[in-house]
Amino acid sequence: MRSYEVIVQPRADREIRHAHRCLASTAPAAAERWLNGVSNAVLSLEEMPHRCPLAPEAEHVGKRVRQLVYDRYRILYIVTGRHVRVLTVRHMSRPPLRRRKPPPD
Repeated sequence: MRSYEVIVQPRADREIRHAHRCLASTAPAAAERWLNGVSNAVLSLEEMPHRCPLAPEAEHVGKRVRQLVYDRYRILYIVTGRHVRVLTVRHMSRPPLRRRKPPPD
């Protein structure tokens, strides 16, 4: 029985598919292993999602964004009630997300 419902946002889904395609272009077997591994990592958030630390982004976006590291990727998510929303999946070489500034008047 799962405690939390994991919802993968469209952006995170696109990023997972993109990373998989990039890996598959040079190492198809490794890409399949990576995809299975990242999928299992995401599903592991059904249990104890608060086990993971706050992400550096939490300070800048004003939400309790947490991160789960898998391979060289950070799975960024928030927990609201009994839902875990996976916001994005970012390679660790990419800089942390920043809050978008509103356009000037």
